[in-house]
Amino acid sequence: MSRGRRAAGQHHGNGRQQGEKAGSERGHGSPTLRHLSAGGDLRASDEITSAPVALPRLLEALDFAAERHSAQRRKGPDAAPYVNHLIEVAMLVANVAQVEDVEVLMGAVLHDVLEDTPTLPEEILSRFGPRVLELVAALSDDKALPRRRRREITLEELPAREALIKVVKLADLTSNIKLLPPNWSHERKLEYLEWSERAATICSPECQPLAELYWQRARATRAALEASSLA
Repeated sequence: MSRGRRAAGQHHGNGRQQGEKAGSERGHGSPTLRHLSAGGDLRASDEITSAPVALPRLLEALDFAAERHSAQRRKGPDAAPYVNHLIEVAMLVANVAQVEDVEVLMGAVLHDVLEDTPTLPEEILSRFGPRVLELVAALSDDKALPRRRRREITLEELPAREALIKVVKLADLTSNIKLLPPNWSHERKLEYLEWSERAATICSPECQPLAELYWQRARATRAALEASSLA
């Protein structure tokens, strides 16, 4: 049994009832990760359990991410603001994986800020604390390395990552797999899809509802790629 499932069973019974009432993207009767404590520096603290305290911190992180990514656009056909992706990742972690830990949600909205902007780790540490920095650093690639090597490292390191890091990574993969950049070649799209599926396989045991959504989107993307290759 995964840590996510064990942790879910230890919390309030209404978490399971809420999961059973959720829509198809949430998964009926599936265990959740509500208030999951992953151990080590990722332990939940008493400070973040209060909604009045948590919301301003989350909004501050979102504002910071929006400002740092303000010049960036998604690679989809509509060139959506990059912050849309960050919001979707946090939404998937909160609404599908049922994670209420505000520092994990902050890590979700900040997960690309070290990798894709000039932001320094010291800034994350001073503004949001060591736990958020640990989450963001664990989700960041070293852009100095070639793309293929970065992806290899992700697959090498993911199995040993804490459950909550895998959940945020799975949410990121779920957001990204929905629509691949139209200017990518067929080969690059297929290469990304195959890597994404390998990464998702590692993360999927941590949250069944989110895994179901990922694989639903991945199947649709694969079908679209196969259809385009026959056109």
